[in-house]
Amino acid sequence: MAGITLKNVNKIYPSRYGPVHAVKDFNLEINDGEFVALLGPSGCGKTSTLRMIVGLETISSGEILFDGRRVNELEPRDRNVAMAFETYALYPNFTIAENLSFPLEVRGMGEAERKKKIDKIAQIMRLESILEQKPPMLSGGEQQRVSLGRALIRDPDAFILDEVMSHLDANLKFQMLHDLKILHRELGKTMVYVTHDQMEALALADRIAVMDHALLQQAGTRNEVYREPANRFVADFIGEPPTNFFDMLVRRNGNDVNIVSEDGAISFSPPEKLTKVLATNNIDAVTLGIRPQHLGLSGTDGKSCSLKAEVHINEYLGERSILTLKSGNETFRALVPPYTSAKKGETVKLHYAPEDLMLFDAKTTNLIA
Repeated sequence: MAGITLKNVNKIYPSRYGPVHAVKDFNLEINDGEFVALLGPSGCGKTSTLRMIVGLETISSGEILFDGRRVNELEPRDRNVAMAFETYALYPNFTIAENLSFPLEVRGMGEAERKKKIDKIAQIMRLESILEQKPPMLSGGEQQRVSLGRALIRDPDAFILDEVMSHLDANLKFQMLHDLKILHRELGKTMVYVTHDQMEALALADRIAVMDHALLQQAGTRNEVYREPANRFVADFIGEPPTNFFDMLVRRNGNDVNIVSEDGAISFSPPEKLTKVLATNNIDAVTLGIRPQHLGLSGTDGKSCSLKAEVHINEYLGERSILTLKSGNETFRALVPPYTSAKKGETVKLHYAPEDLMLFDAKTTNLIA
């Protein structure tokens, strides 16, 4: 297994319009045996970062190290890193056993040892019953398991996954999430998983590295990126439904501090720790964030503060409902129980806990507290 270190890594692509800086000063430490997700929207630089780790892209500047050993100049075959792609890339005329065997044959492994490894991977990936079939006969989920198995059979030091679930439907994706989690736990391999789907990242990873516009925005545990996002982008990208944001003014009356919308229709009461930060830094304008999950119709569970809003849409989703609400010039959402009967035009009282408020600098968008 291998720990992976990226130090000030940059990737610049030439183009007829000038250089394109795809990855900027990227720094990340991936521990031996850790499952890390590279998460971000399309074009943010996550796949370029992954390809530099594997060796499929040259590094414009910086260093990549495996267990402290620089690998910048090593060819992909010399890095002992296995990769599974968005496309399954299976040989359609080979049986599943032959697809699994191929990377071992290339390495000159004997037939008896190959069969032993195939049987072991087939058991791990639940492929025993389809070893003699060919890829066109399989479902998408089965083909993806074969693709993962073919990468794993090489016994790599690190396992790199690039958008491996984007072609799967909801049921197959749920099963693959379960399979990957079990696979990582049983094998203990270092895994780097690239995805644009924040729910996949939250479900799988020990830590998540969030990227946007070629920059690493935040790296942390699932709880850290969800509860303490480094900036507005991370708060908006992590979580479903997305975070509600309000442009607010800070109003002081002696020791009392309130956060009020520009039209005065909405007022939030910050907790004591935020009040101290606002007073100390003499901040007059902020962006306030609160997740729809933290706005409820009940004042229990520590939701000691409230605000009123008018129901605009009640969206029933089976296990939950999402209320779209309006108050003054602000439109926002709240996650409520599915049996909520609030109708369009009805005024409701929404409760929240002050500790769930997030304040971001109105100019830099960085988290204040």
